[in-house]
Formats: sequence, C-alpha cells, structure tokens
Amino acid sequence: MAKIERNREDSTHALYVFHLGGTILPGLGALRLRECTVVYRDAFLEALQPRYAANTRRKLRSIVSGVHQVAVPHEAIASNPVRELDRIEQPKGQRRSRPRALILDERRGLLAWLDGTSDNPAVLRKQKVARSADLPDLVRFFLGTGLRIGEALATPRLGVNLDGSPVHGADGEQRVPAVTIAGNVTWVKGKGLVRHDGKSEAALRVIPLPEFTAAMLRRRFDHPGDDDWPVFPAAGRDGRVTYRWPAGVRRTLRSVREEVGLDRMTPHTWRRTYATILDDEMSLRDRMEADLLGHATFLEDAYVSRGYFRPAKHPRLGIGRCGAAMPPAQRWCPDLADARPAFARG
Repeated sequence: MAKIERNREDSTHALYVFHLGGTILPGLGALRLRECTVVYRDAFLEALQPRYAANTRRKLRSIVSGVHQVAVPHEAIASNPVRELDRIEQPKGQRRSRPRALILDERRGLLAWLDGTSDNPAVLRKQKVARSADLPDLVRFFLGTGLRIGEALATPRLGVNLDGSPVHGADGEQRVPAVTIAGNVTWVKGKGLVRHDGKSEAALRVIPLPEFTAAMLRRRFDHPGDDDWPVFPAAGRDGRVTYRWPAGVRRTLRSVREEVGLDRMTPHTWRRTYATILDDEMSLRDRMEADLLGHATFLEDAYVSRGYFRPAKHPRLGIGRCGAAMPPAQRWCPDLADARPAFARG
C-alpha cells in the first residue's frame, strides 16, 4: 500500500485501504502466500458475486493482483496466480443498465421547477432550499460543461475566462468563453475534503462554454470575490471560504428530484446528458468528445444515452423531439435560443 500511496491520488489509496481491510483480508488474510493458488483465488472472487457488482469485483481482483505482484520480485511466490483467472463477466440475467441522460423536456422541466415559485407551501420550501444551495446555477454549469461533480466544485474563479479566447472559423474570428479544468475535490477518510490535480493528464483540459452557462457565470461574478475562490464556494467552520462538499450537493438533489419526476437523477446524469448532446446534436468525433469529457478514450456505451426516439437524427425527419421543427441549438439549450459554443455554430 505504500507504493499506491506514493504513486496514486489520496482517493485511490483510501479506496484500496477500504476494500483491503473490509473484504480482502477477512477472506484471504489467514492464508500464507504459498497457499495462494489459483483455486483459492477463484473461489474467493466467485463467493463475492452475490454481494458485489461486476465492476466492484474487478476492482477487488485488481487489488489482490497488486498484492501478489509485490511478492513476486521478492521471490516469495513464483508467479502471480490472479493472472490465471478467467475474466469477470456480468452474471446471466443481470443486464447492465443503460446510461440515462435528460431529454429536452426533462431539462426544461427541471430548470423551470428550480426557477419557479409554487403555490404549495411544502414544494415552495423545497424550491427555496434548492436555490439556497445554488442548485439552479449548478445544474446549468453541469449541463454546459459535462464536469464530474468534484471537478465542478474545485473550479476556481480564475479558471473561468468569460471574455473569451479568439477562435478563427468560417465567419471570421470569434471569442469563445471557456473554463479551464485543473483539479478535483474528493473526500478522503482521515483527511476530509482534499483537492488534487486529477488522476490523469486527460483530466486537465479547456472546455468552451455555451451562452446560457456563460450568462449564469457573469451574473455570479457580479458579486465580488477573490480569484482563488471556487466558483461555487462554501463557508468553512472558521468562516473562511472553502470548497463545497460533493455529498452536500447530492443530498440537496435527492431532496428535490422527486418533485420533477426524476427519481434516479444524480449529478452524473448531467454529465451523461452533456455527452449525449455532444454525440447527438453536435456530432463531434470521438476524440473531441473524449477531450471535452476528460477521458483517455471516449466511452460511448457508458455515457451516451440510448433507447429513445430521436427524430433529429433520422435522415428523413428534420424535426425536434417535441415534434416541431427546431434548430439543433434549441434542442440542446433548455432556456435560450443558442446554447452551443461559438466554435460549433455556423
């Protein structure tokens, strides 16, 4: 684990410690290394199937493999037995869930509810809670950037360029507002909320902003603040400005999502919505989509929503999902006429 602590981010090390102490050592800790045969390892991973999803079991297998790999150079064992195991697959009858994104009507309904004022006192109370937690602005920021929740909450004011960078296109030079992503915040046991620079170089990127997101940020920046403050700050126990907790955003979202009929919506749903927009409305290449999402490679099956009718993509139907002809910009933007970044227009 010392090697993991040196080479990986704190959040990865904490996850490894959690699984090692909670699952792996109780199941395998009584065995000596020479007893760690392929049969024992296969039986251990098979026993985990009722308790853990396939992705979690793959992570546990990776940790077990890493422990054995440390022992091989020290000649404690001749080879790594985990490498001889079969690949972990999804059990028969347990279909992998499709990525879920918000369609146009759902995006409009969500923002209308967040911005509105209900006559029902109980609903009005939830709307006030959502606005006090900056949820309307957070939703617009997520939909316009596709960030992970930790990346959005780690973005400083200095990383936002609302004046725009010059971009040369068919219509001449345009200035495109953009945000630079160079960090992430996550909770680590024993350390609290920790900011790091991202787990890979792909996470460091510049994202052009659609107009509805840029307009929201201009309004927020009308209020004074230091450049190193987060775009969405919080007050610490000592009263100083600090980062907002991702768990707090998720808690607020859970308290209001049933009101808009989106019971399973999470902050990652907004990220998948952004990926689906890039794929459907803008038809970007996979490399460009991966660059904007901060992926080493674009994971289309994991992020692009599928399974609903999209007339705008049909070769003979030039209509939007609401049934009326509309340009691609309106299909993306829930509340403004043209939400695409300037580089994508024309």
